Amino acid sequence: MGGGGAIHYAFKYPELFSALSAFSPGVMGVESTKKVKSGEMFKKNFGSSEKYFEENDPSCLLKKNIDQIRGRMRIRILVAEDFTRSANRTFHALLNEMKVEHEYEEVDGVGHNATQIREKAGNRVWSFFLNAARNVENAGLL
Repeated sequence: MGGGGAIHYAFKYPELFSALSAFSPGVMGVESTKKVKSGEMFKKNFGSSEKYFEENDPSCLLKKNIDQIRGRMRIRILVAEDFTRSANRTFHALLNEMKVEHEYEEVDGVGHNATQIREKAGNRVWSFFLNAARNVENAGLL
């Protein structure tokens, strides 16, 4: 599963997640998604249904479940120098508009490759997870 899937599940089922980390997630709107790979991705993932897309789109899920996400989930998004960057900037702006605390970082010099993003970001990748685990432990959930 990629970054888009991670956001999808965390925002669709926020009661199950205390932290979310995504690398260059596919958070494009319906029109942009229809253009990826000549529409193959839209057809494969959403059965060409705009209604189904909107029911599962991270932006729509964020708005629907905002009270379970804002202030309750630690969120970090790292974005490579790739085709998702523009959409992720828009998503970052939406998170800010909705007053959802999050970490957002653009990682230059790497493409759409999780290993390269992780290597370029270095220890910041692991410190996020360590802090997220401490938050869960401090809340008495472990």
